[in-house]
Amino acid sequence: MIAVSFNCFAQKQLIAEKVAKLQQARNELDPKNDNSGFDVQIKDLENDLSANRLFAGLYKLQNLWLGVESFNYNEKKSLVVQDKLPLLEVEWKKMGDELNGKEKQFSSVAINKLPALARAVIEASRHRSKPLYQSSILYGKNTNPNQGLYYMGNAQANIDLALFTQNLRFTAKKTSPKFDSLEKELTQLEREIIEAYRTSTPEEQTRYNAINAALKLAQELNERGWFEGTALKYLDVVSAFGLLKNPSVNSNEIPAMKTKLAEKLTELNKSNFDHSIGITYLEIAQGILANEKVSETDLKRVKVILDTVLPKYENKFLNKGSK
Repeated sequence: MIAVSFNCFAQKQLIAEKVAKLQQARNELDPKNDNSGFDVQIKDLENDLSANRLFAGLYKLQNLWLGVESFNYNEKKSLVVQDKLPLLEVEWKKMGDELNGKEKQFSSVAINKLPALARAVIEASRHRSKPLYQSSILYGKNTNPNQGLYYMGNAQANIDLALFTQNLRFTAKKTSPKFDSLEKELTQLEREIIEAYRTSTPEEQTRYNAINAALKLAQELNERGWFEGTALKYLDVVSAFGLLKNPSVNSNEIPAMKTKLAEKLTELNKSNFDHSIGITYLEIAQGILANEKVSETDLKRVKVILDTVLPKYENKFLNKGSK
């Protein structure tokens, strides 16, 4: 079986060019706002590209793209809308026409040629776009018109991210594992999250908001039958929930972690199946451990990936047969 040819110059160059454009858009954001978080994300993504951790790079491109493009759209269109509802409605109608046109550009033939990670990114982004667009006008009406613009920008950014990912090209493709419904796994995970929430302190409970939103997205993707996206978002929730459990870890574990990472990456890369989703999390962990200094939080993230996320992935998808 031929390996997925993702670590090639063409794909790396396409992502690098987009990161450069996002850097330019970030530089155009209002300096009154603290956008330093984007600088950290850009540097981290550039490090992944330099080290050919391109699955991790594509994964991280999601948050950077959506964040920068949403804020950029919001700032520029705020000058147009001027907090006036009729002007917001004009922009909203225009955006709706644009999104409908872009939705017609998706091709199942092209998408099916992509690695599982790329298909997952497309599914999650496409699914998010329409609800964000619909809620933007309602939010603008219930608050201030300009405040609906961020969600309009986010809707546009999601659909653009999905189309960008669809246009990536790979010279070869492994057989996909069998991605199917994760209803049972999502239901069990939801029970665990609810129980943990009930026993947590009021200060801790606010940290569950993002987890619950990600879980809802995974459930919606599962209902829609977009199972690669479901798998990716399910594992995102597993990772985030694992961190909330505050696992114990110390720097003495780093050598063993690096060894295990290398072994697992070799195993998944040599498999006859496309394990790009599993490899993504391992590359994220590998990137963390490549830093000279690793924070306790990042070290815990590596531990969660190795001890929780990876076993969940292997149990469900390792050598499970093809589509």
